[in-house]
This record gives sequence, structure tokens and C-alpha cells, in this order.
Amino acid sequence: MPTSHHAYHQLLALPGAAGLVAWTSLARLMYGVLPLAMLLLLVERRHSYAEAGAALAAYGLTAGLLGPVRARLADRLAARWALGVMGASLVIALLGVILAADAPLALLVPLLLLAGSTPPPVGPLMRASWRRLAQGDQALLARAYSFDVVSEDLIFLIGPLLAAPGVAWLGADTVVVGSSLTLLGAAAVLGSLVPRSATAIVRPGPSSGRHVPLWRSWIFLLGLAPMVALGLLLGSLGIAAVAVVLAAAGTTLAGLPDAVLAVGSVTAGLVFGRRSWPGSPSQQALALVGTCSALVLLAALSTGDLLMMLVVLAGAGLCVSPAIVCAYLIADRAAPMATMEATSWVNSAFNVSLAVGTAGAGVVAQAWSAGAAMAAAAIAAGVVLGLAALGQGFGRATARSGGAAG
Repeated sequence: MPTSHHAYHQLLALPGAAGLVAWTSLARLMYGVLPLAMLLLLVERRHSYAEAGAALAAYGLTAGLLGPVRARLADRLAARWALGVMGASLVIALLGVILAADAPLALLVPLLLLAGSTPPPVGPLMRASWRRLAQGDQALLARAYSFDVVSEDLIFLIGPLLAAPGVAWLGADTVVVGSSLTLLGAAAVLGSLVPRSATAIVRPGPSSGRHVPLWRSWIFLLGLAPMVALGLLLGSLGIAAVAVVLAAAGTTLAGLPDAVLAVGSVTAGLVFGRRSWPGSPSQQALALVGTCSALVLLAALSTGDLLMMLVVLAGAGLCVSPAIVCAYLIADRAAPMATMEATSWVNSAFNVSLAVGTAGAGVVAQAWSAGAAMAAAAIAAGVVLGLAALGQGFGRATARSGGAAG
């Protein structure tokens, strides 16, 4: 059923929510600016999409793999200290990347791996706050997660639109440094707010029973599969669609693919959070990402017509926010006592596959074409989704047979 008209406004009225949202949004804005600025920096210095994609994938790899570790550290240590140290480390690492942007990959890649190890985990902290504020109300939590994902999508709508002209006017190195310094400041302020409003993380009590590791939960692992497929799709678009725009319209409009994806994602996220939908979150996630994969394949066939490709990408964006919300809900249900860690694993699955998609698209776009890179990602995503659907079917069959035997 539809929720009330003022549902999203009411979320911001919850105690402490407005300040956390404001500073989290500023930090996320810098995360929206940095990837495109770094890509344009590396393409400019190295004159190779393959090398730029491989180097940028190194950043995404450690950013994704170590996301749960950073979230756990921010949970267990003083938040102000943890976020401040991570933010400062990111600034230093990115300064090294700028200095080594045209150096051999053997030097550049370790610097990007280091930079990817340091981003402050502002997203997991914000979602932990939403979970505390929801106080067990699953409908309110779903609405809060929709708001969170939509807010993040708006950042990725604004971020690339700021990054591309900023790079054209100021230079990529200036944009990278300025963004990282702003991120450091926002993370430091957010860390000072967290102890007062967001550290009430749910932990197992004496009667909670033995804590089962997340990697042993079949439901949890299946819930990550749509995020793996979605990361492959969006990672490929981050290279291939940008390459199409650069060839057709130049650097100033290089942020358009990310922007149209974000427009579609924001639109769908706003609608998704205001209603209940048929099917379980797992079924919804598979259907949404499957549709996105089909549309990316259609975009691959439309690279000769820039406007048509952008329209198709906007349609693909409609699937993004709802799929991420479903993944967060699956993680919460599978690991109710691992609030920050569970949702950070969702992000890790997405970010690692995003890095793989970015690297693969760079190689395929350099060797063949941008359209071939999109098509390859769509096929790979389809395989992942097919395996996940088979796994869900096997799980349901096992549950039925177990119930009959009992």
C-alpha cells in the first residue's frame, strides 16, 4: 500500500537524522566526483582506456574488498578517530596517485590499491543510524533504505556533472585534491556526530545463540548475487558509455551516462520506497537486475546513436535503486545482529564486481569497441543471475523436501 505523502519528510524529522544526512551527503558527493575525475586524469596522462580502466579497478578492488573491515573498525573504535584517519590517508594516497599518474603501472597500481583501502565508511554508518532510528519497524526501515539509496543516487547525479566541467576548467589533479580534502572534512564532522546519534549498533546478547558467520548463510550469499551482476553492468558503463560520449561530444559532457543512470535510479527509488511490491526481496532483486542487463545489451546496440543510448541507459537506471534496497533488506534478514557489517558486504559485492566490470570493459573497449564491452557485461551479468536463480530454486526445493520429511 502507498505510504503517507510526507513519509520521506518524516524520516528527516527523526532525532539526529537531519545532521547525519547532511554531512553524509557532502561526503558522498565527493565519492561521486572522484571516480570520473580519476578516470579522466588517468586517460589524459596514459592515453589508454585499457590502462586507465585497469588502474582504476585497483582502487575499486580494495575499496570493495575491505569495506566490511573499515565498517567494523569504525564501529569498534572511536568514530571520529577512525573516520579522520581514513580520510587523511585517502588524501595522502591520492596525492601519490596524481604524482605517479603517468608512471609505470607497477608503481601506480599499488598506490591505487592503497587509496582504495582508506575511504571512510560513511554509507554503513548512515545505514546503521537508519536501522537504530527505525526501532524494528521493517516498513519504516525499507522506506529509510529507499531514501538512503535515492540520496546516494542524487549524489551520483550531481557528482559527475560537477566533475566533468571541473576537470575541463580546473584540471583533473585539482578536482581530485579538492574532492579528497572536502571528503576529509565532512568525514571528520560526521565522526563527531556519530557517538551521539548512531553508535547504538545491535549486538548479540546472551540469549542470542551462536553467531553464524555471514559467509555460511546461503540466503545471504544468494542475496549478494544481484549486486555482483549489477556491479558488472555499471562498471562496464563507467568505461564504455563514457568512451562513446567522449568520442561524440568531448570531455565536458563525459558525465552524462552516470547522470542519466542516476535520474532513472532516483525516480524508481522514490516510487519503490512509498509502496509495497509483490514477491520477496530476493525475487524482486533478480527481476530488477535481469531487466537492467537486458537494457544494457540494448544500449550496446545503440552506441551509434548517442541520444538513443542515453535514453536506454535512463531506463536501465530505473532498476538500480530498488535492486540495492532489496539487497539491503535481504542482508538485514539474513544477519540481524551484524547491522553495519551486513550492509557493507552488499556494498563490497557491488564494488568488487564494479571494479571487475571496469577493468574488463577497458580491455574490451580498447581491443574491439565500447558496444562490445557493454554486451560482454550484459552476458556476464545474465550468467550470474541465472546461477542465483538456480540456487534459489534449489533452496526452495530443499526446504520443501525437508519439511515433507519432517
